[in-house]
Amino acid sequence: MFEYGKKRIKYSVTENGCFEHNYIVSSYKQVIFNKKLVYLHRLVFIMEKNKGVDIPSNIVIRHTCDNPKCINPEHLISGTQDDNIQDAVKKGRMRRGNLTDNDIKIIRLSFELGIKKQAELAEEYRLTRAYVNRIINFKLYKNVY
Repeated sequence: MFEYGKKRIKYSVTENGCFEHNYIVSSYKQVIFNKKLVYLHRLVFIMEKNKGVDIPSNIVIRHTCDNPKCINPEHLISGTQDDNIQDAVKKGRMRRGNLTDNDIKIIRLSFELGIKKQAELAEEYRLTRAYVNRIINFKLYKNVY
């Protein structure tokens, strides 16, 4: 069990050594720490591996086990978002650069019409939700309508 402030973080240990938090959410749990909303795995990394010292906001905490519910400090490493994306591509959890113009149009239209949520589109196309969000908001593929 981990503690921060007066809060105790309960978890279950899986066969592969993941410490899965016992919250109802299916993936990334957020908590309030130092008056900021932070991901639970980030907080555990800060407290257990970084001796309580905060890390810059441009640094993400990655799961070597690919389990978003895992808060095992031994499964958590720091890096950039680009590192995180490269890991996902290497492990086949995400594709990048293989989207056709038609894929982009379908992603945007499906979201705009309320047919699919960003999370569903991300899973279907093996992209991150952030990447789908950037497509939908024309921050990527600006020339595709």
